[in-house]
Amino acid sequence: MAPGAAVLSLGTPAAATAGEPVRLLLQVAPAQLSQVVDVIYRIDGGAPQRAHAAPLDLPGATQTYVAQLPALAAGQRLDFRAEMRRAGQLLATLPPQLGWQTVQAAPAPQLAPAPAAALATPASAFPALDDTGRPRFGYGLEFLGALTVKLRAEVLGLTPQGWRINFFVEQGQARGPRLVGRVRPEGGDWMCIRPDGVGEVDIKITYETCDGALILEQSGGVFDIGEEGYADVVRGVYRGAPPFYATPVYVTAHPKWQWINRLQCFGIGRVVMHDLRVECDIYAPHLKSELPLD
Repeated sequence: MAPGAAVLSLGTPAAATAGEPVRLLLQVAPAQLSQVVDVIYRIDGGAPQRAHAAPLDLPGATQTYVAQLPALAAGQRLDFRAEMRRAGQLLATLPPQLGWQTVQAAPAPQLAPAPAAALATPASAFPALDDTGRPRFGYGLEFLGALTVKLRAEVLGLTPQGWRINFFVEQGQARGPRLVGRVRPEGGDWMCIRPDGVGEVDIKITYETCDGALILEQSGGVFDIGEEGYADVVRGVYRGAPPFYATPVYVTAHPKWQWINRLQCFGIGRVVMHDLRVECDIYAPHLKSELPLD
């Protein structure tokens, strides 16, 4: 291969599970903002379709992309290949010569059959009264990305609502498996800090992703600096790294990011006070069961 030639590598799943989307990871080198990575696929030999791969990180020596393909029924065959273009020119394909890679969907794992007694008298999924005090619903957490934001403070001072400070974004970025982009400097956190040292979060920021999407985040939450921390902030002293909890939701018009409009997320992290730097990991919870847990 000639020096500087484009390299495209594809992480191929050994198998696909029926009913679950097929997720492909791709890596390109050298990485540039102008490159486009697509996955061409067909199901059971049908008409080829195209899925755009989204970047998972910012360009460096290499860049990683992810493409999500439709879920398959048990036994269905998925053929796929990857293409990389820059300025409309095809630079690399995988497999070469426009070949295909193939996976076949295996049946989803079967749950053990319910006991006969349970089948004879089905219980209500939502009982009128539950006094057991135990968790009833299973859940999973999907990590979206790690958010880091540098802020500057605009102090309003003591108001009838509490000590108000507007924290405006100077710079920021999110990096992770599903959320990657920079935070535009127009947004911020319009925070009110109570005398007990609890800050009431009121965030409105905008992400600009590598593929051109603008995503608005709106979030409440709490920022706990304690009573001593409250006295410090009133004096203009910022120290420590108190915990920070947020409840972000997102909205965008971009067609490739419509999935994020449906999420209720939460963030957990700390604020490095002397630097006014927020470090927050963002997760999306997903309900795993709609039935009471045994």
